[in-house]
Amino acid sequence: MSKLLKNFLADYGYNIVALPRTDIKPLILLCQDGGSVSSLESGIAALFTSEEQAPPAVTSNTATGDIAGSTSVSFDSDTGISLLSWLLDKLKLGKLEAKANLDSNKVLTFKYEKVREDKIDLVKLDGFLTGSTPVKNKFNTFRAKLMNSELYVINSVLKSNTFTFTIEDKSGASADIDATIKGIAAINQNIKSTSNNSVTITSRDEEPLVFAFRAQHILYKKAGFWDRLLDSADAAGGFTIRNETGIVLKGPEDYASEPLQVLSGQSVGL
Repeated sequence: MSKLLKNFLADYGYNIVALPRTDIKPLILLCQDGGSVSSLESGIAALFTSEEQAPPAVTSNTATGDIAGSTSVSFDSDTGISLLSWLLDKLKLGKLEAKANLDSNKVLTFKYEKVREDKIDLVKLDGFLTGSTPVKNKFNTFRAKLMNSELYVINSVLKSNTFTFTIEDKSGASADIDATIKGIAAINQNIKSTSNNSVTITSRDEEPLVFAFRAQHILYKKAGFWDRLLDSADAAGGFTIRNETGIVLKGPEDYASEPLQVLSGQSVGL
């Protein structure tokens, strides 16, 4: 079974994108899918409407110096090789055609570099939801999921087109990349071997891939007895947000794959 062994970004509230992509952006809605989430490919304005306030603006390409040393994710050998092949393809740096010779004792760690962040203001997001009403009579399925608190909204994404991967065994001893993945350093001129177990891969021309995100769980608060009796401001119910951690964003490519067990015990697909 494939495993995500460690998410070093978890301490900063970031969740992992199973297979990094370019189309993940702030304000995109996510939906619960078992132990993971999937994108609805629609923004929050598709389900909420307001005559007084627009959704918060996205601030793009900000520096992330405070997390520069923690942008790493470790996988078991099977998952790591699959992710490496995916990244090479999406960054248009070639195919992983070299023969892999990794046993189950190997660990691949991916460290993303030159990371930039796209984000929205959470106070403004809260204000938009507070002053908005759900769109009626158009989205029965997802409106029901909204009322059941099964939806999330992305408030921040991390993206990069440069990453370094290393290979170690589970004891922490380094493994020679040339001996385990034949020819990996020669795939493309933008792939540079920096040590016997470390390779840095950079795509200078392509749009960065989003590899991590923060999401707010949209929670529906039903009006209580005393709210209605006292005709309080909460008599109609409403929506609040709560930062959500420990989830993995899956794409269409992941649905047929075997569940992945994260450290917290939550099953995800990769």
